[in-house]
Amino acid sequence: MSVIKYALSPLATISRTGPEGQIVIHGGSGFDRQRVEIGGQDGGASALVTWILAQAAPATHDELIESLSDVLDLSSGDASEVVTQLTEAHVLVDAVHADEVDYGLRRWAAHGWDEAALFHYSTFGQPFDPDTLGDVSYEDYYRSILDDLSTAGPQPPASKRAASSRSEFPHDEAPGPSIPFVEVLDRAAPINRFGDQGIELSELQSVLSESFQAQRTIGGGLGKHLIKAYPSGGARHPLEMYVIAKSITGLPASAYHFDAVDGTLRPLTNNEAVMGVDAACFGKGGIVTASAVLVITSRWLRHNWKYRYSRSYRMVLLELGHAIQAIHLSARASGLAVYHCPSINDAELLPLLELTDDCAEGPSMHSA
Repeated sequence: MSVIKYALSPLATISRTGPEGQIVIHGGSGFDRQRVEIGGQDGGASALVTWILAQAAPATHDELIESLSDVLDLSSGDASEVVTQLTEAHVLVDAVHADEVDYGLRRWAAHGWDEAALFHYSTFGQPFDPDTLGDVSYEDYYRSILDDLSTAGPQPPASKRAASSRSEFPHDEAPGPSIPFVEVLDRAAPINRFGDQGIELSELQSVLSESFQAQRTIGGGLGKHLIKAYPSGGARHPLEMYVIAKSITGLPASAYHFDAVDGTLRPLTNNEAVMGVDAACFGKGGIVTASAVLVITSRWLRHNWKYRYSRSYRMVLLELGHAIQAIHLSARASGLAVYHCPSINDAELLPLLELTDDCAEGPSMHSA
C-alpha cells in the first residue's frame, strides 16, 4: 500500500478576520469547504502560516510532523495534532489531488479566469441549505434566521424606494403591442450601434412595466415578496433598475430609479450620469448611440441574507440573465432594437447612480 504524500491545497486561502485579528485558513471545496482558526498575533501564529505556505513539495504525514516540530519547536504530539487538523480541513491534501486541481486552475487562468476558477472550485458541490439540514423544516429554519439579528442583521426590504424631491414620472397604463411570441423570437437582431436616436416615454415605460415591474406582491414566512415576469431564487428579487435617459420624448435627460412596485421613474439628483455613462461603459458604440441606458444593479444583501452560502452568488447571476431576457423580449415585441453591455466600470458607475457601497448594491449589467 502506497504512503499518501500531502501538499498545500491550491484552494487554500489565508486571511485575518475578527476583532482580535485571528488568522483564518479555508481549505477544500463545496461540501468539504472548511476553516481553521489560528488565534493570536504572536510570532508562533505567523511562523505556522509561513510553514503552511511552504508545503509545496509532497511530504508524508510523519515528514510533516517532523518538519513542523523543528520549525515551531513543538512536541511530536502537538505537531501531529496540528498536521491532522490541517489535513482534515483539506488545507493540506493528497499531492496527486493538489496537482489535478492546480492543472484545472492553470487552464482557466490561461484564459484570464484565475479568480473565477478559485470561486468555481471553492463552491463546487456546495450544499443548498436547508435541503441538507435533516429533520429541520424550512419553516423552522427560516424562523430561526428571522429571530437571529446578531448574525446578519434585519432582513432587507422586498423593494427599494428612492427618495426624490424632483418631478416624478408615473407609469402610463397604455397597453403594449400584442403579437405572437414566436414572432418576437424571430425578431432577434444583434447590433453594435444604433442608427437612429429618440424613443417615446410610453415605449420605455411599456418595456419596463412588462419586463421588470412587479405583477403582484405576496406574503410568506419571510414577509413580503414580489412576483415579476422573470424567476428569482426564493422570490427574493434583489435586482434594481435605473434609467439614464439621453433622448426620450417626454422624459428630461437625467438618471432615474425605476420603482418596481408602482412603476414610477424617480429622478436622481446627480446630473452627471448622462455625460458619464459612455465612459463608464468604455465607450461601447451601443451605449454611446443609445436613447436610453438601463442599468441593472443588485442589492446583494436582499439575496444572501436568506441564502448564506457562497454558491448562491450564481443564483443572482442566473436571475440577471432572466431579467435581461425579459427586457430583450419586451423591447423586441415593441419593435425596439436592444443592445446588451456587460462592459461596465463599477467604480465609475456607483457615483453616477448615487450608490456608495458596492457590497450593499452594485451595478451588474447594462441594456440600451
